[in-house]
Amino acid sequence: MAIYLIDYENVYIDGMDGLELLTENDEVVIFYTQKRCGLTFDLHRRLISCKASLKLMEVLSANSHKITVKNALDLQLTMYIGYLLGSNHNLNLYIISRDTDFNLDIAFFEEYLKESSSVLEIHSSIKNAYNRIDDCNESEQLSESECFLPIEIPPSATIFPLTLTERVSELLEISIGDPFITQVCTAIEASENLLDLNNLLVKFFKDTQLAKETYHKIKPCFAALKNELQG
Repeated sequence: MAIYLIDYENVYIDGMDGLELLTENDEVVIFYTQKRCGLTFDLHRRLISCKASLKLMEVLSANSHKITVKNALDLQLTMYIGYLLGSNHNLNLYIISRDTDFNLDIAFFEEYLKESSSVLEIHSSIKNAYNRIDDCNESEQLSESECFLPIEIPPSATIFPLTLTERVSELLEISIGDPFITQVCTAIEASENLLDLNNLLVKFFKDTQLAKETYHKIKPCFAALKNELQG
């Protein structure tokens, strides 16, 4: 069974692309707010003909003191993920959103819930999730040389132990002289744990898919790489 959790405020109608691919074994949960709850006649038709079960969840955007809460949808969608994982340890969960904040959910899941047989991923549309496509929008595809955000690296952090750079070069399968290695070593040095590492990689690189791939290559050896720094 696959459950598609739609951040409708973020992806809107484009995120619903792929509804026709789903079966009666799937479920679509649409999280929406009054700020963005409209739909077209075409989407209405597609929802009616969709074989998957549908659930609409209007997000509570104000607390008990009537104060509007920032990122209310993200908080409640994340809470629902926790509820689902606590109810069933064998689910395929797909967050449909372009909001990179959900990468923290993915990192937390992989760090602390890795014994679960469930799957938790984030994609920009139902179609991409269904086809398990690692998506960066085609219009936003960047070459590897364009994937750096300008960051200042302190002089003391520009030289790393050779054993560290060699190991990172091996894990990423790139030349040891590539400046990408310095960026990754900087992230490792500044990270106390895997959540920090994921956060920094997403912050450093414009290409979130590149950050994700880098994180998964570094993750198994993170503790050993930190030891190389200390050495």
